[in-house]
Amino acid sequence: MHCKSEQSPCEQSLDTSVIRRQSTYNLKKVTRLVSHSLSCGEL
Repeated sequence: MHCKSEQSPCEQSLDTSVIRRQSTYNLKKVTRLVSHSLSCGEL
């Protein structure tokens, strides 16, 4: 049980970093899409 409780924080931080990286990637994608639409006058 001690092993699991010690592992948990590490897994959580890993998940958080992965999620943060993905959301940052998605944000960049959306920003690029919006700026492209703005330059094309679609928005």
